[in-house]
Amino acid sequence: VGGQTGSHLYVSRSRARKRKLANEHELECQMVSRGFQIVHAELLSLPEQIRLFSTAEVIVAPHGAGLSNLIWAVPGCRILEIFPFDMFNPCFAQTSVSLGMEHDFVSCEKDDFSWGSIPIEIVLRKLDA
Repeated sequence: VGGQTGSHLYVSRSRARKRKLANEHELECQMVSRGFQIVHAELLSLPEQIRLFSTAEVIVAPHGAGLSNLIWAVPGCRILEIFPFDMFNPCFAQTSVSLGMEHDFVSCEKDDFSWGSIPIEIVLRKLDA
């Protein structure tokens, strides 16, 4: 499993029916401009998910099942998890830290029509740190 590391992934929830984030498309555009690949994990076979995540150096993703793929990532991979407004679940933080990865998170701002608005400037600042 694996291959050359160094890929930067953004795991999108834009195709999900639930827990939509108000400005995810705007964040995706920022991620692409920084060299990130937009990933819709639900469209990939298991071998494709393993191959893709085992080469990741950085993974940014809203909280959700797509982050289950971090089990394929290598120690040292940086994970930045985005939580919906007023929610926190440490399951992926515990998994990533136990596997030797760096884990950080941001919380969305309240939005009356979605699960939150991503604080894009904070996400970008954390990626630059």
